[in-house]
Amino acid sequence: MNLKTGSKHPLLSRILHWLMAAIILAALGLGIYMVEFLDKEAANRQAIYDLHKSLGVVVFMLIILLRLPVRLVFGAPPLPKSLPIYERILARLTYLAFYFLMIAVPLSGYLMTNAFGYPVPFFSLTDELLFIYGIDDEMAKKFAEFHKTSAFVLLALVTLHILAVIKHRFFDKPENDLLKRMW
Repeated sequence: MNLKTGSKHPLLSRILHWLMAAIILAALGLGIYMVEFLDKEAANRQAIYDLHKSLGVVVFMLIILLRLPVRLVFGAPPLPKSLPIYERILARLTYLAFYFLMIAVPLSGYLMTNAFGYPVPFFSLTDELLFIYGIDDEMAKKFAEFHKTSAFVLLALVTLHILAVIKHRFFDKPENDLLKRMW
């Protein structure tokens, strides 16, 4: 079902887009910081890990409870006909990849954390969310590798998305300025 007409995404879709973009960028930034730069003896190490996990839970809840249902109900405005067909196909594939990764990255992080035997806190509201996977070192390593790889794919996709927005905004015809659809 598509209740959307016009050239802009519905207001709720735009709010969710920018909110989730900020949360995802924060989670990705924290993830890179945790793995690459955070001292194993840092006093705030656990707090940073807990914040990263909490942001992942928020992304997962937002995508499942709001973003996907809103997209399914309201749809998206059609892409400009002036865009080359290959760009329209790439846009659709990118959209599918984003939705897959917005589910897969936090879910694999959750499963990895469970399999390593660690709790998944939700900010300071609870010390531990439901364990949905038992302790299993072999699977934990597989979840960890998938989580890391898919997070880097998500980061690459975000980068390409931003570059595409810049291209359409500053180098294409005015009718191809896709930023107007999401602003």
